[in-house]
Amino acid sequence: MAELSHSLAPPTNINKPDPSHRNKKTLGALIPKRLIEKLKHIASPDAAEPLVDDETTDANTRNAFGKSLASTLKSLHKSELYKNAEEHHEAKGTLLTGVLESYLSSLLKDEKARDTIEKWKLTADGAVAIRWYGREGFQYVQPSLRKKPDPALISIAVAEPGTFKHLVKACESAFAKLPALPRGTALFRGTNFLFDENLKPGDVYTDPAFVSTSKLKEVTEVRFPGRYLLKFVNIPDDDPRLRDVSSLTGNSSESEVLWLPNTSFRVISRENTGEQVEVEVAGKMEIVNQEVLTLEPVSIN
Repeated sequence: MAELSHSLAPPTNINKPDPSHRNKKTLGALIPKRLIEKLKHIASPDAAEPLVDDETTDANTRNAFGKSLASTLKSLHKSELYKNAEEHHEAKGTLLTGVLESYLSSLLKDEKARDTIEKWKLTADGAVAIRWYGREGFQYVQPSLRKKPDPALISIAVAEPGTFKHLVKACESAFAKLPALPRGTALFRGTNFLFDENLKPGDVYTDPAFVSTSKLKEVTEVRFPGRYLLKFVNIPDDDPRLRDVSSLTGNSSESEVLWLPNTSFRVISRENTGEQVEVEVAGKMEIVNQEVLTLEPVSIN
């Protein structure tokens, strides 16, 4: 959850199938079930290299996987996300065709990712979009969606609005298929920057970018501490704007839950608990008092 320490308007009906996806084969349908057990031991899910080159795998498995990978690549190549990556310019960062293909390969080597893909019938572009965003794409996507530099990523150029529209659309498509979170789920986020430093109880704001959170408070406290701890509560059972993406990003221990762009939140409370945390300020580590903001998602018509 690299994006968690930094900081999509939901579609009118996110559960309605997009016409552009009606004829796509899902990744699960393209992965031969007989390969699943054989593929478990092949390589780290983070390795960005073709499985067919693994010398420890028997020839039959390599050949079968090669056919499976070729089929999923064909599906990816037909997507608008891939076509967008073909028209590369510097502001898109690592949104490159070769990078997307590598992430597809790593998804197929990752047992938890394969299980998610097969169970929820995700398409290649949807799964790859989440993988790329969660691993490295956030640093290019967030400034573009907010139309300003991210204070935590000041060296990243701000791409023109609309640059990542196909990435957002692919994520929306995947979210429409993934399951909603259980009743009573609370989410957490540690950050050094607020959307608006002057937020007070009762205020409602809409974040035009993705918002990365965790189901585990200790993740934000230990791995991603910040001068602000955001707690998200009162999440509707069927809210289509957020999904658990941890099995697809490959960082399952972080229990990452991602909110789509243009989600609105109401500030329930803001308090200084007196708890001190060490954060980086202007390149230096400082001890500061942490503020806790409790938020709830709201719908704005």
